[in-house]
Amino acid sequence: MAKLCRVLEIILGLTFLCALEIPFRNTVLLGHNDFSTFYTGAKLAHTPALYHHEIVRQTVRSGWPDSPEQEVYLRAPFYAVLLSPLRAFPYRTALFIFTCLTVGSFLWFVIQFSRECRDLAILAAFSIPMFLNINGGADVPLLLPFLGAFVLLSRRGRDFAAGFILAFCASNFTCLSSCPSCCCSGKNGAC
Repeated sequence: MAKLCRVLEIILGLTFLCALEIPFRNTVLLGHNDFSTFYTGAKLAHTPALYHHEIVRQTVRSGWPDSPEQEVYLRAPFYAVLLSPLRAFPYRTALFIFTCLTVGSFLWFVIQFSRECRDLAILAAFSIPMFLNINGGADVPLLLPFLGAFVLLSRRGRDFAAGFILAFCASNFTCLSSCPSCCCSGKNGAC
């Protein structure tokens, strides 16, 4: 009975998030979100134009004429290189692949750590911030497998490998502001 209640809670959370999707469906389906700058970065990877505001704006507008003018590529060059395989696809196909990767990253993290935190699946099913990140075309969910691997490797005492994996999170350094406290809290402290 308890397992059935947990499944029903997860279904309720996912239904709630799907209901939140209704007002945003046109924006999300058309790809009017952060992904447009990532796609532009993928298209301009390996070129000196990656940070040239006017060229970035022209590239965004060539694929999405009604995109806001203030769009610029803000990530490190290595991130544009990592995303560069997406430039081989049309925008909506690349957006679909990117969204599948973000959802898959989120699900991997939840499945991997739900044994330790019984309520993680329920909390994830009601996670409005994660919902907004995925719908907004943000790349924050892509950090979850790296952070999860960092925690798992740290617990096994493989500090060099853990640090190497954590370095991939430099693409979005603002999300990692709490990592120094995690690392400095002692062996297997907060992690």
